[in-house]
Amino acid sequence: MDYFKLAKQQFDPVWFDRSTGWVGQTYSAALQFCRSKSRLLCPAPAVCPEQPEAKDIPFGGIKEGVAWVPLENDNEWIQVGQEDSCRMYANLYNHPSPEWGLTGEDNESITRNILCCKDEESMPVPMDSVSVPSAEDESNSVPVDSVPPSVETSIKWDNLAVDLYDPQWHTLEDGYVPSTHGNAQLYCEKAGQILCPMMAYCPSGSKVQDGRSPLLMGMDRFPGEVWAPVADSDYVLIGTFQDDETSTCKTLTGFNGGKLPSSLPKLGDYVLCCKGEEDIGDTVGADLSTANSVQDSVPPASNSVQDSVPPAPVLPNADPAVPGVDLSDPIVANGVKYGPYWVGREEGWNGGSYDDAVNFCSSIEGRLCPFDAYCPFGAEKPIMPGFHDGFKNNEEHYSPVAGFGQDNAWVNVGMKDGDPSTTCKGYDQLYPNQPEWGLTSAEPELKRYILCCTRNESA
Repeated sequence: MDYFKLAKQQFDPVWFDRSTGWVGQTYSAALQFCRSKSRLLCPAPAVCPEQPEAKDIPFGGIKEGVAWVPLENDNEWIQVGQEDSCRMYANLYNHPSPEWGLTGEDNESITRNILCCKDEESMPVPMDSVSVPSAEDESNSVPVDSVPPSVETSIKWDNLAVDLYDPQWHTLEDGYVPSTHGNAQLYCEKAGQILCPMMAYCPSGSKVQDGRSPLLMGMDRFPGEVWAPVADSDYVLIGTFQDDETSTCKTLTGFNGGKLPSSLPKLGDYVLCCKGEEDIGDTVGADLSTANSVQDSVPPASNSVQDSVPPAPVLPNADPAVPGVDLSDPIVANGVKYGPYWVGREEGWNGGSYDDAVNFCSSIEGRLCPFDAYCPFGAEKPIMPGFHDGFKNNEEHYSPVAGFGQDNAWVNVGMKDGDPSTTCKGYDQLYPNQPEWGLTSAEPELKRYILCCTRNESA
């Protein structure tokens, strides 16, 4: 499916720069400028459609140098320049928004582009009746808080998300068992669907408008700190962090400077599954007006569950690359898709550093396995079967794990003090910091076993 074509037809985004009338430097000036064109500031999916093979390419291509573009939510900016393209400011700098987006101070060279999207409800406005802010009167621009996107606009994006993705909530009653991101993806696939993207969970981003929840169709926030898996290996907060309503619809990478932390949160009992990409492609030619009818009522979180889930497909036969593993358990099957293989002293692993483990797996034409391969059942659950006969799972053992954006992440594949609840917990969840011995060859008896993977996740 061509996501760029979809973005063009659904949002009709148009670029403006210094040569085509855009002279502003602040978020409020951007709002006014797009309104002068009978348009709105664009949502993130319009700026960066996330084409699977080109997720870091913005609509219209990458701009020169550093180029920040404002989005529809208050003072929210996304990079479309040559470095960190399609990354949110909040994700890159671990701060919700830039001060220069409000003041315009020292930012002229990085705010020379703006993308405006169509407004279905807006009538054309004669250009001679609109006062477009100039560089000189930036300081007199309307304050950001006085011009928030309307609830009607949010409802429009909600209905567009429903039309595009047909998202459906699943919970424990449907057979969903929260454990890992990979297992959630497998669950949706068994239901004939895919894990939903952020736009399905939170069509208008994380903006709180007139007390309305930013979740799909304004549904009630889930009580407490509740996380759900989204496409592209991230997680979204569908509850609240420390009762802060503005935290709803924030991503885990957004909380952690643009990368996943070594200690992942426990998933909540809810997941949103969407129709597959081939089905989404059928809506590319659809007119936005077909998605503009508002639902009569928005179900509360506790009732927003589909009635039934299609039966799971028959699982494949056991993978011979993993001896002694029975794929009749779909959760184990999800871990096995990586082609994991336990190695220890007999295979030449001597208990070295994290980098040594990476190199060792590479030497046997593999790679270091991610958490889902080590712990297919999730945290505090048993590890991937197929380990060595001499492995004592009631003792403390640590293995290096890939996928956390750092070069010293370790997971407990045994038990600390004989406690089974410590299995599949990160070292930094059991101790204050990551281990110093993880960077050296010290403490080899604590790291006797590692898991090397022979296939990519998509294999």
